[in-house]
Amino acid sequence: MRVCKDRRFVPLFVTQFFGAFNDNFLKNALVLLIVLNPEIVGGEQRSDIYINVLSAVFIAPYFLFSIISGQLSDKYPRDRIARLTKVWELLLMALAGMAFYIHSPWPMAIILFMMGMQSTFFSPAKYAILPQLLNEKELVNANAILEAGTYLAIIGGTLCGSTLIKGAFGKELVWGLLFLFAIVGYLTSRGIPKLAPVEPDLKLNFNPVRGGWELISEAYALPEVFFAIIAGSWFWVVGVILLAQIPSLCRNVLHIESAVPLLLMTFTLGIGIGTFLASRLMRGIVQTTPVPFAMMLMIACLVPLAGYCESFSEMYAGPGTIKELFTAPLGRRILLCLLGASTACGIFIVPLNTLIQYASPKNQVARMIAANNIVNALAMTAASLSVVVLLNCGQTITQVIRFTGFAAVAVLAALLIKRPADVIRGTMQIILALLYRVKINGHHHYETLDKRALLIANHVSLLDGVLLAAFLPGRLGFAMAPEWEAKWYINLVRPVVNVFPIDPHGASALRAMIAQVDAGPPCVIFPEGRITTDGTMSPIQPGAAFISQRAKAAVLPVAITGARETFFAYRTTGRKLFPTIELEIFPEIPYNGETRDERQEQIVNAMTAIQAYVENDNKTKGR
Repeated sequence: MRVCKDRRFVPLFVTQFFGAFNDNFLKNALVLLIVLNPEIVGGEQRSDIYINVLSAVFIAPYFLFSIISGQLSDKYPRDRIARLTKVWELLLMALAGMAFYIHSPWPMAIILFMMGMQSTFFSPAKYAILPQLLNEKELVNANAILEAGTYLAIIGGTLCGSTLIKGAFGKELVWGLLFLFAIVGYLTSRGIPKLAPVEPDLKLNFNPVRGGWELISEAYALPEVFFAIIAGSWFWVVGVILLAQIPSLCRNVLHIESAVPLLLMTFTLGIGIGTFLASRLMRGIVQTTPVPFAMMLMIACLVPLAGYCESFSEMYAGPGTIKELFTAPLGRRILLCLLGASTACGIFIVPLNTLIQYASPKNQVARMIAANNIVNALAMTAASLSVVVLLNCGQTITQVIRFTGFAAVAVLAALLIKRPADVIRGTMQIILALLYRVKINGHHHYETLDKRALLIANHVSLLDGVLLAAFLPGRLGFAMAPEWEAKWYINLVRPVVNVFPIDPHGASALRAMIAQVDAGPPCVIFPEGRITTDGTMSPIQPGAAFISQRAKAAVLPVAITGARETFFAYRTTGRKLFPTIELEIFPEIPYNGETRDERQEQIVNAMTAIQAYVENDNKTKGR
């Protein structure tokens, strides 16, 4: 991932890393202080409840101040907002000592609330900076790296806060490191490239209730953005529940208090693996196909995790060691389930965060991220308070985890109802990628394409339409003869493709195609009119030029290589079971008022270039 070395991205990444690190360093140092000194909150029985209350206090500012933070990041330069929040963090870290030395929950709550407030103002700026600096492919990779780095910082801060406070000079050491890391964050923030404000005339709304409602209403008017916001809140629900319960789970259920760092590192490793897999699965394209599959993996790991923990507790009733988690079959299953659940979380969140940045209007990115923060804050606060209620009602930590797994089933059902295309397209991608190791090049040409466009491609096998529908986002249009359009299996793929019947022998066929192209989304046509049998290019039919010229639509050439070697091709020799297939997307040919003959010449030239590319690829790879 080249973006991880890019000077546009690295300062922001490092600034975000140390900010997230300090947030969790401070929060978990205070949590452990309560665990070690339960008299601060009125006794050991109330310590688990206060731990969840402090989590809710830290999250609350995201709801209260997200509206104004999003507006500020759209009205003023986002790099300046980022630097000012780092100055704020420096001041807070200088005051943090009072929470360590005044043994009362009130200073703890005040400092955590102020830290949450500082993070609230930093969040829209950091995420809105990315689409202002990076292109689409870089945006996918940058979000994957940022999410992995954020959780690495979260767990790193959690581990440091949970261990360093125990030492003889633990309070002094923690306080000093908090201030040192705040200094590093401020210095790296100065390296963030200077940016122009995107909407300097924006009027600020300081009413958190009315402004928040208006902001969420704006997000609701953008269906893709609103979907990503609502779905993405589940990631934070699972994260806040699991991370908050791990210390108590180790101490009271597994009876291995020293296993806290191990479980936290396992969780972090899973997030890192998940974000890496999400980047690979998305193939540099903004798409949400991995999301429902991540949810399936999450369910498959969360529900058994609770059962394995309960069985482990019954089998090993006394205090144990970390070694038992590796040697006992139940211990290994606990670690694998936790790793699988966190991997699913990483896969789940990257496509959704990227979609918010990509689908938001350029002058509203920060406000849409602020709306996301409000919804996430509501979800996390509700999750934390729900855990408090469940624990107060006598439920155990493992029952809380099991309930979270069952709730994930309802979330999955909602995803399947709302986005069936993600499941269908994702299944198609998985099958094709496993069989043919499908690669896509030049996808940025597709993402910048206007919806009124015509995709043209060489026709080498029966797989061609399936490949384009599976790996290019959006509901591509495909014209079919009425007898094919009526087949039962065509109904299975309707959520993925826009199938419309056209009688090829009727006088209205071209007019119907023109109407579809004009309405959008992009439609697919194979200018040769038939599948090649010998690999040579057939004469280019005039239909594509006629449709493009009449609809005033751009043309996007796509070369398909490797599919002619499959058993879905019309050749009798040289076929393979699992050849590598590639889709090479060429730059679009815009419509600039050309005549039909001029458009035909452009399409012939484009198809000739595709044929030359395919022949050169075959020669290079010895096909």
